[in-house]
Amino acid sequence: MKTSLKTEDIRPYREEILQRIREKHIRTGRGHDGRLFLISTAYPGYWLEHLYDSVAWAKLYPEDTDIAVSQARLFLENQREDGRIPYCILDNDLMNSIPGLTKAYTGLESCPPGGLTVRYFQLQECVSAASLCLDIWRLDPSQDLKWFYDRLCRWDEWLCKNRMTRGMGLVETFCGFDTGHDRSGRFAGMKYPENPCKIEAEYSYGYPVDCDEAPLISPDINAVFYGSRMALAEMAELLGMEEEAAGWHEKAAQVKKRLMEVCFDPETRFFYDVDKHDRMIRVKSISITTLFCEHLLDRELADEIYDRYLAAPDQFGTPFPFPGTAVSDPAWVQNYSGNSWGFYSQGNVAMRTLRWMEYYGRREEMLAMMETWLRAWCRPGILKFGQELHPITGEPSACSEWYSTTMLYLLTAMKTLGI
Repeated sequence: MKTSLKTEDIRPYREEILQRIREKHIRTGRGHDGRLFLISTAYPGYWLEHLYDSVAWAKLYPEDTDIAVSQARLFLENQREDGRIPYCILDNDLMNSIPGLTKAYTGLESCPPGGLTVRYFQLQECVSAASLCLDIWRLDPSQDLKWFYDRLCRWDEWLCKNRMTRGMGLVETFCGFDTGHDRSGRFAGMKYPENPCKIEAEYSYGYPVDCDEAPLISPDINAVFYGSRMALAEMAELLGMEEEAAGWHEKAAQVKKRLMEVCFDPETRFFYDVDKHDRMIRVKSISITTLFCEHLLDRELADEIYDRYLAAPDQFGTPFPFPGTAVSDPAWVQNYSGNSWGFYSQGNVAMRTLRWMEYYGRREEMLAMMETWLRAWCRPGILKFGQELHPITGEPSACSEWYSTTMLYLLTAMKTLGI
């Protein structure tokens, strides 16, 4: 793509991002052997969904692949005996260094210095961890693939044992934060649209017994589940375990089949959350892109959904794509000043387009989106590289300055566009 962006105009922003990442985001010696990649000071630690950040950085700077290896090992080394992987691991020193942050995240006045606080409340695996571990192994084949494989198999077992209470063969959503979609209208009817209830007498392990909607069957959660099983199949093949590989392929195919049966509406040609009464929650959510991201969609259906929804100006094809909810949907509401998946176009969504747009033959659209996001962020007098943009005006929200995912997307865009 020929771009009108000028290298001399963009270079200062590139240098600013690189300086910030190298000085603030790459952290060492805090409760874990090896370097780690921080999200931001607003998110004081490491989230499972942001494992992709360290992989993206390693792809830009292969000499820093050790960071991605370390980040993956951080989560898998903190896997519980029952197989559950943490959704986030907080950096105690960082929380303690910013007034009020420790209390906001833990309820405590301070945390023990030099350590990490490991959290297991929700899933929030928004990109398949198994797929990312496979990417990391490709970047550094000296890593023990079997070590990754065994732990990720145990994670699959935990999901099957604990998140399939309805016996449908699909992973269930217990709370809105399972998906990482804060303040999305898709969870308006849930009793706990954010964190799971932590009152043991009311919920057992967060199970929503008294909610009229949950547990939900969510397209994005199960697309990730599908992607992980496909990655486990490939790992098994690489390890010479052909029978296990065939088994994982079959298991992945069953997830895809059931998801099509449960969450796909043939009339509107879209995927929706489905509540425990088998009612579709007809909010058009950007969660649809996770099905692209995990390559679950066949090309014909992917093209149809892209043209009908993702490219349409009255749906997700806004001047600054892609909003958290289709703009024609009644649930598209600016309900919060920042971190709203019901309204804004998210840096996380932009970053994840790198995993699907070119795969589905949308390279030109991908390049155009890169230029759009660069124009939005590489200008003076605005919040520094935050989490999200207004999908119509391109103005940033007030959320999370120096957000790692946005910065990494912009760096990748600069390299891809040759500027």
